[in-house]
Amino acid sequence: MSEALVREAVLCEDGNTAAEAADAMAAAKAVEAASSAAAVTSDATAAEGFNAVKAAASAAAGTADTPAGEYGAPAPPPDDDCTTITAACAASAHATSVPATSARETRRKPAAATPVFTIAVRELCEFTAKAGDLDRRFTPAPTAEEGREGHRVVASRRGPGYRSEVPLRAEFGALRLRGRADGYDPAQGLLEEVKTHRGSIARIPENQRALHWAQAKLYGAMLCAQEHLDELNIAIVYFDVGDQKETPVLQAFTARELQEFLEEQCTRFLRWAEQEMAHRRSRDASLTALQFPHPEFRHGQRLLAEGVYRTARDGGCLMAQAPTGIGKTIGTIFPVLKAMPGQQLDRLFFLTAKTPGRALALEAAQRLQHADPALRLRVLELTARDKACVHPDKECHGESCPLAKGFYDRLPAARAAAVALSGARRCSDSADNSDYASSASTIGGGSGDNCKGSASGSGSGNSCSSANEGGVCVGSANLRDNSNRSGNVSPDEREGSPEISALLDQPALQRLAATHQVCPYYLSQELARWSDVVVGDYNYFFDGSALLHALTLQRDWKVAVLCDEAHNLIERAREMYSAELNPAQLAALRKTLPRVLKRPLSRLQSAWDELHETGHAYETRDTLPATFVGALQGAIAKIADYQAEHPLEVNPELLRFYFDAVHFQDLLECLGLEYRPTPESDADNPAPTDAAGETPTPGAPRHGEFQTHVAVARDATPVRHAHSFIDITTPPPGRGARLLRIRNVIPAPFLAPRIAACHALTLFSATLTPPELYRNLLGLPRATRFLDVPSPFAADQLAVRLVDRISTRYQHREASLLPIAELMAAQYAQTPGNYLAFFSSHDYLQRALAVFRERFPEIPVREQARAMSEAERTAFLAGFGVATKGIAFAVLGGAFGEGIDLPGERLIGAFVATLGLPQVNEMNEKIRELLQAQFGAGYDYTYLYPGLQKVVQAAGRVIRTQQDRGVIYLIDDRFLQGKVRALLPGWWAPARMDRQQ
Repeated sequence: MSEALVREAVLCEDGNTAAEAADAMAAAKAVEAASSAAAVTSDATAAEGFNAVKAAASAAAGTADTPAGEYGAPAPPPDDDCTTITAACAASAHATSVPATSARETRRKPAAATPVFTIAVRELCEFTAKAGDLDRRFTPAPTAEEGREGHRVVASRRGPGYRSEVPLRAEFGALRLRGRADGYDPAQGLLEEVKTHRGSIARIPENQRALHWAQAKLYGAMLCAQEHLDELNIAIVYFDVGDQKETPVLQAFTARELQEFLEEQCTRFLRWAEQEMAHRRSRDASLTALQFPHPEFRHGQRLLAEGVYRTARDGGCLMAQAPTGIGKTIGTIFPVLKAMPGQQLDRLFFLTAKTPGRALALEAAQRLQHADPALRLRVLELTARDKACVHPDKECHGESCPLAKGFYDRLPAARAAAVALSGARRCSDSADNSDYASSASTIGGGSGDNCKGSASGSGSGNSCSSANEGGVCVGSANLRDNSNRSGNVSPDEREGSPEISALLDQPALQRLAATHQVCPYYLSQELARWSDVVVGDYNYFFDGSALLHALTLQRDWKVAVLCDEAHNLIERAREMYSAELNPAQLAALRKTLPRVLKRPLSRLQSAWDELHETGHAYETRDTLPATFVGALQGAIAKIADYQAEHPLEVNPELLRFYFDAVHFQDLLECLGLEYRPTPESDADNPAPTDAAGETPTPGAPRHGEFQTHVAVARDATPVRHAHSFIDITTPPPGRGARLLRIRNVIPAPFLAPRIAACHALTLFSATLTPPELYRNLLGLPRATRFLDVPSPFAADQLAVRLVDRISTRYQHREASLLPIAELMAAQYAQTPGNYLAFFSSHDYLQRALAVFRERFPEIPVREQARAMSEAERTAFLAGFGVATKGIAFAVLGGAFGEGIDLPGERLIGAFVATLGLPQVNEMNEKIRELLQAQFGAGYDYTYLYPGLQKVVQAAGRVIRTQQDRGVIYLIDDRFLQGKVRALLPGWWAPARMDRQQ
């Protein structure tokens, strides 16, 4: 049994071996099943429960046969590495829904005797009372802290009997309404709803005011019922955070009027709520019956799926290192979906770093739907606003964009049509049986099964025979082929993909939005609230203003998160929590600004100029002078005030600078966050080893677990900002402007609260070594599990040749060009085909390419250009054909170093002419110092691990299936170092290339 397998078996149920884990678990399940009917999954039938009890009891007695598969798939062949833990994991998959050791027990949602849909007052009003235009023109609004302070100020001005933050609840049918009124004065019979703002109240749109009144009246109805009142005065108190002025708007209502309003709003939403509860039941039933979409798991894929399932079941975090080619996408999505019914998971978020990752996730969802047409699952793709916008030349408001005009009036129909797609079933009478035809599905929960069929399979022949109130014919969405999306996929990802599926990907959203004349981007933002699976970029959950994270907290969702290619998350998170200010942007603004803004921005420019005192091209700081901080805050406030008074004056450059400055100021305030080791004992937190297996220097900080705490400096005493630092870069004259940055190095303090919001988080990639790097930098909890899935590939599939006679160090690059060219030409002459050659930079690439072309003009070559468009990248990849031959030159760590799939003859070899180590410069040395101080592994964290990670990812492009054969040349003498070779995949058998070869 492999070391990785033993390690995972131990993690499975805290046993000592896989067999002990299986025996202990099966016995526990048998006892639990025999003692309580609650041990059977809540949504299982009586027969299923009996079978689960019988299987668990048989396993405990040592007589159970290996089940057909943990998730309903056939059992693996006898030689599969995971057969020894199949029994344990199968028992856990079928016997219980809530293990006693759950890490998130407090978030479990008990089954209710009567279905209840809980909703907040504000959310209900957003759904039922919002109307009119979409208006995204910038109007400076109070910050969250200013809003909270405004509420405190208003409350402090009230009398002694005034009650603040009054909790309220009400029930209407299957709805449970909850909320918190801002204030109530029993003596005056007055309920207050406080709304903070900036500028004139007259500029608050009418539809926004109507929303405020709807919210206040619902609170009033709930308060009247709770306090047994016959009438009530309600005031909307508009509080200007700038001048601290209150403007109350008062109305009197009877309790009956308010109750009628509440019943009207709840009745309107109740139709939707009933549909949502019906969808949840049908979704969970279909997921319970869902089968793995392939005849069997691939080698290693079952082990991955079992680890992901256990994480989704028990809660917590998992890092799964799994090689390319085993089907990681379907191997992670499927087990989470299987865990959703039993664990009452609300949502699955599949997060990626790049577009090809989203494509793979959507195609996996298509495949599941294709394999089981009964599956009821809403799958949504989120994309950036600039990619989804239909009218990029127009401002985002009703006076400019036709899709913003009346957006909220048309949104209900578009929303209903979108969610009805999940109820569409495959047409059995369609000519080619490859379409999902759709019919009327009402807001009240129509089945959507009245399929009209269409000979063409395009959906155009579908018609609605019973579109009553809220009913929408989803056939008008005209869903068509999604199989031609961009991005390369592995053979198992392509195999069996359906041509059409009811996915709300970008093409489907564009068509749906066009049908209903709404903005596709903001439609997708709305649909994120009602989708079961959301596929999008990392920033939708991990960024400071992330949509999915906000929804998770607001709605108290129990979510599972899958992070694809998670080795990218460190750098992406660093970008999210870094900020930059450019003085050139400020200087250009000052020429066209109104007089009222010139003085505060001139003051900021002066403070900026004073920062550059040393004359160095690059300098770092722990703090910024109070004069600069004050000038920045003053400029932000003045721009906000001006924009509030002149909302129709749109200056894109001013707004861009304003948002950059606000982001900079927010992160500047966070510099007081420090990251310190937790006081774990040596027994609980043993000393780690570095990549070479050596224990760090005694007394050095440990690679341990860390916690955040707030320590904002209130005096002039400098503090070490352990997660970020400030730097100033001054380029040579004529080469650009001086830049001021807050550069994040350890994103853990920012990510930890988002990770804590997940019931289950799985990060998976082919390169997550060493795991302590990711645990420390990402803020993963100490109990995070690490699963190292054995590779399905054999060493004889890949010839790994170490070329130590060539150095690619910067000072040796000129001398390396000809030897590298000769090495590549010799390999090509021996085995003509498609090759990739990776270099550390575009400059190195260009020089190597020039020498190669001059010396070997007969060999076809292509190159990765700087800043290639998506179309250019697609064309570059298209050059790797079955019948083509040549060498493509690319940059290591660029667009073609990972996330692309070129199986078989499309790619037969790669040359990696670099260790991928980041450049040694002042900035990276500052990062190294910070990481050394925190973790005692500054060089490894800054240079070695990131560099070798890129090398392994690039080399992973060569072998994609168990039928592939190829060669990799690792060109540099440092590849022979033991510390470096320890970071290469274990299944490789690298051999030193003879110096005469």
